[in-house]
Parts: sequence; structure tokens; C-alpha cells
Amino acid sequence: MSKVKIPEVRINFSWLFYNDICLQLDKVQKWDLPSGDKCEEWTEAYRKEWSKHQTKILTALQDITGLEFYRSVIDVTTAPGVIPKSYPLFMSFRNRPAEFVETLTHELIHVLLTDNKIISIYGDNRDFKLGDEWSKLFGFDDDFNCLVHIPVHAIHKKLFVDVLNDPQGVERDIEQMKKFGADSYLKSWDYVEKEGYEVIIEKLRISYADIAKTLENKS
Repeated sequence: MSKVKIPEVRINFSWLFYNDICLQLDKVQKWDLPSGDKCEEWTEAYRKEWSKHQTKILTALQDITGLEFYRSVIDVTTAPGVIPKSYPLFMSFRNRPAEFVETLTHELIHVLLTDNKIISIYGDNRDFKLGDEWSKLFGFDDDFNCLVHIPVHAIHKKLFVDVLNDPQGVERDIEQMKKFGADSYLKSWDYVEKEGYEVIIEKLRISYADIAKTLENKS
């Protein structure tokens, strides 16, 4: 998949979200809300750091999975106080720029797995139970957060180890999950470490090939 195009990732601070949701929450939570100008400054630092790595990371993610991003443009919205999410793709200001790159990569793996040229659960395939497919592969039908992070962490580990030559990235992520008490995330890391990231990725590639055949037969 050496000639597959990579999407444009646009990282922008949302003044609209800030002036509505963030200010409303601030009235209730009484948090130390940063100024909009400071948020713009942080966002620019994130944008510059991401630009150094985006081509290598986005190319590798598609090579690793055999998948292509569905969208040619992926918008990333920054805002204070949010928990990072893949859809819509929100990022907070809790990270330094280098950590932002790792967190954004995590969210983009979610995006690639759920919104690609084989299956997009946000379009015509929105009724397809992708989680059921993963449950057949990995189990954990009683812990959705654990289940969906098994493929994410397997792909992220391969990226850390075999592409970025940064195996310590795995330990950084695990330590961060311990800090936040994210038990389901830690359980998924335990699974990846036990089963092996290459084994999990191969199962994923076979699974997506089967999904492609299933969807083609339905059309």
C-alpha cells in the first residue's frame, strides 16, 4: 500500500465551542478556564509538532492495517476540558506537544478502524456491528472499552516498535492509563502483551477482508 494517499489533518481551536459549551461548563464547574487566546497558542504548538510526524504516522497506519482512510480531510477540534474522542474528533490541552501527537495517533487509529474504504460505520454501513466482529476475535463482550482498544493498542504498539523505533512509547501509554485509573484500557494492553500485536493485527487484516466480501455480496 505504498502509494495510498494520506488524509489532510486540520487541527483548529473552536471558538464556537469555547464560547458556548466551555463557558457554560465553567459557570458550573468553576474550573481554571484558560483564555481563548492561550488555547489558540497551544493549538498552534500542537499543529507544528504534528506536522513533523504526520506523513510517517498516517502512511504507517494504513500500511499496518491494509486499510485506507475514508475521508480525505479529517478535522481535529481542540477545546479545554474535553476528553479526547475520535468522533467527532476532539482533543484537549492536557498534553505537551509530543504527548499530543501520541494521543492524536490513538484517536486516528480509532478513525481508521471505523471509517475506511472497506467499511464506514458513519455512512451506509452504520448498522454493521463492527464490535460483534471484534468480539468474535478477542472476546470481552462484557467490556466494550477493553474490546475496542485491543486493535488500537496492537496497531499503536507496532507503530511505536517497528516504525518509530520507540518501544518506550508503550510504557508511556500504560503509565498514563494507570495514572487515570483506566482499568479497561489497561486490560486491553494486558491482552495485547499476552497475545502479541502481530497476531492481533493479522487477525484484523483477515477480518476486514472477510467484511469486504460480506458487504460486496450484499450490494
